Amino acid sequence: MWQNEFPRFYELYELSDQSHPDNYFAKVFQKHFTYERELTRMSFNPLENALERLDSEAWKQLKEKALPLVTQKHPRRQWSQLFNHLYEAFGYEWLSKQGYTDIEFVARHDKQAKRTPELFGKSSTSKAILEVKTINCSEQEIHRRKVFPPPVLDLTQGLSEGFKNKFLDDIRNAREQLEKFDVPTDRKIVLIVIRTDIEFWCSEKICREIDEMALKLCAPGFEVVVHQLVR
Repeated sequence: MWQNEFPRFYELYELSDQSHPDNYFAKVFQKHFTYERELTRMSFNPLENALERLDSEAWKQLKEKALPLVTQKHPRRQWSQLFNHLYEAFGYEWLSKQGYTDIEFVARHDKQAKRTPELFGKSSTSKAILEVKTINCSEQEIHRRKVFPPPVLDLTQGLSEGFKNKFLDDIRNAREQLEKFDVPTDRKIVLIVIRTDIEFWCSEKICREIDEMALKLCAPGFEVVVHQLVR
């Protein structure tokens, strides 16, 4: 039944090796949808909606990058690389909502030659480049998920130094990529997708801290946009 609600997910599944023991959609997603349908909708509808916004050429390009990763499971971080690529659709969606009507992914061979942004968008009045970075859950969170019963959360704490350093490093690296892009543009954007630890679900304080960090890093012609998956 999930192919009707998640057509782009299902297309990836159809094109993948469905019998592979590490196929994400066969091993994980189908089970989630069967037994935790509402939670699955809440978690994955935003991504599916972003994927459906892609035009046919953009979807073709993203599929080419994502398809090999459907069956590649990391021993600790599982299918995070698959989602790191799929989250690029959030960048396309953001540009579309900003009024850019001509949006394309930077060709893969260009990105191999030199580090360049993921997306380039044009409107009648503006040209923009956008780089998508994903911050996945911490090593502490990976360990915590394996413990039963789970440890009690301390929601009085703010952002960890590890998260702050990762956030700043990703912005710095993304800005370097944007600055090296040799097509004239008037907007440079870093979109940070945060796939969070459990504290982020429960603490408005942490969410505010992230937004404040992003705002401080913005400058004329350079923007930092935060996309928190739990919001």
